[in-house]
Amino acid sequence: MTDNNTGLMWQKQDDGTYYNWYQATGTVNSSYNPSGGSYKNVCGLLSLGGYSDWRLPAKKELITIVDYAIPYPGPTIRTVYFPNTKSSNYWSSTTYAYYPYSAWYVYFGDGYVYSYNGKYGNDYVRCVRGGQ
Repeated sequence: MTDNNTGLMWQKQDDGTYYNWYQATGTVNSSYNPSGGSYKNVCGLLSLGGYSDWRLPAKKELITIVDYAIPYPGPTIRTVYFPNTKSSNYWSSTTYAYYPYSAWYVYFGDGYVYSYNGKYGNDYVRCVRGGQ
């Protein structure tokens, strides 16, 4: 699914699996992803639509697919383009600068962006390509 406003191409449907941030980004962490595990960047392993350069979106990219006209409990995204999106948390690749053990995420129940999620927590992933 290509967003004509941003030029970003989005994964239409997530894989329905929870990942901690270290798994989602492929970052090695002694407790939560000791060797990169089998999750060497969830999006980096994705081959979809003939492309293999998928990645976890930055915070500013992930908020571009929020539809703020959709009220709580959401999901605050156009499900005609993104079927089966959960009203739940989706990781961004952006670390929270004031507390580097946390990362930004979008909660698609209300469309808000939050930063207080510890990277060890489990959230969903929606991959993107292009931009940045």
